Formats: sequence, structure tokens, C-alpha cells
Amino acid sequence: MYKYYNPKSYNLEALSEGYFYLSAPEDFNDPFDSRTLIYYQGTIDEWTKLFMTKGLSKADASMRARSIGNRIIYPDPEKKREFERLNHAIVCFASSELNPLMWSHYADSHKGFCIKFRTFEGIQHEGLETRRINIIKDQLLFKEEYKDLFLIMKVKYSHQMPEEFNGFSDDLTGLNAFFITKSKEWEYEQEFRAIFKIDNIKNESRKIFYEKDSVESIYLGNKISLQDREKITRILKDHYIDKGFRPSVYQCELSKKSYSLEIRPT
Repeated sequence: MYKYYNPKSYNLEALSEGYFYLSAPEDFNDPFDSRTLIYYQGTIDEWTKLFMTKGLSKADASMRARSIGNRIIYPDPEKKREFERLNHAIVCFASSELNPLMWSHYADSHKGFCIKFRTFEGIQHEGLETRRINIIKDQLLFKEEYKDLFLIMKVKYSHQMPEEFNGFSDDLTGLNAFFITKSKEWEYEQEFRAIFKIDNIKNESRKIFYEKDSVESIYLGNKISLQDREKITRILKDHYIDKGFRPSVYQCELSKKSYSLEIRPT
């Protein structure tokens, strides 16, 4: 899996310290991204438990639940946005290091860099199939402390949004669909996503640290400045090579025969 970066100082810091920043769906560049369609239709017991989490006594919660009965309730737009904002955070990955559009859109028009991470074996990504990642020595990416806190899934591209999701459902496949479905116009990204529940993250800075031996390669953009190249070279020496990690480094170049990118070792 690959991740593209512009050469801003905060991304160079992320490379040196070995972390990803968790993104909130509301900050994405696609206004449809992760927009949920949620309704609530539940039993009296389910409604009662929900209202009790909001501070009502059991008697008041039960009375209110009975007044709703079997009706379908849609949350107001502000509460829905709050749900989207507070409940999930995402780390995005790409499937290739040679995608010119990804370099243009996410690496400052080829002035940035791209990291290749060693991939997990057996990731399920057809349709809405998912697999919870078990972190073992040969497949390290995120630090051990994040074990079982996330899912990695391949994004699905469609002209249609996922079906509405019942907020009382225990099957989260329908909810996850909103976080891994994007419009067909974004298909060029060929994206993977690591999806975290915010409740599971105790780090308020939203930094998720990875094992540095999971960094397999670094790719430098075709238009990277000499100054940024030197900064990355220094980071790799001080924070990787001198500590026993040996990521390969490649320079991206324009093909002389086609509208594509090529790489050469540095």
C-alpha cells in the first residue's frame, strides 16, 4: 500500500517520527465522502436503552420509547453531522506509486513524496468483505497498541450511494459501506482505507504510529526541490538507516515514450 504526501513540514515530521494523522471525514475533499444515511427503527427495549444513555431515568426512557413504537425516526441534520464527525477517523492509502493524478492531487503536483508500506496478507476487498487485521511480526504496520482497533478495506466506487442503515443494527457492514464507497469519478485513486473508531483512540492529537520496518520504499516526486530531497535524505539517515531500517529510495521521472511515470533507484 502507498501513501502520498506533500513536502510540508508536518508531513516530514510524520515521516521522521513514524506516524499517520487520522483524518475526519468532514475534512475530505469530496463532500459526499462518508456521508451517512441513517434511520432508527427499534424495539421498545432498544429505544429505552438509547434514551437511558442520554440521561433519562428508566421509567422516563421506557415511556418515551413506547410513544415511538415501531415508527422510523430520522436524526436531524446537525445530529447526523455530529455522528459522522465524532465516530470515525480514517487513514487513506493508494494502490500504486506511479499514478500521475495522485502525485498531482496529493503530493503537491509531483513536488512531494510517496511511501510504500509492506502489505498485509489476505486483505479481503471484494464488495463489502472485510477482514480485521491481526498484527504479527511479519506483517507489522500499526503499533501493537492499536491491535484490533481498526479495519482495512478497499474502497468501492459506484454511481449509487449505499442503502440506508438502521442505527440499531448490530451488523456494521451497512454502516462501513458509507466509509468505503465513493463516486465513480474517484475511481482513479484505487484507494484502501484504515477505519478507526474514535472511541478507541486515546491520543487527542490523532496520531497513529507505525512500525518503521513497515516502510519498504520512498519515492521522490519528479518536481521535488533539492532542499526537500536533502531533508528527506537526512530524515532517512537519522531515523531509519542509523537505527537499522533500510527502506529503498527511488526517484520518479517522466517517461520518454508514454504519458506515464518511471522510477530509478537513487
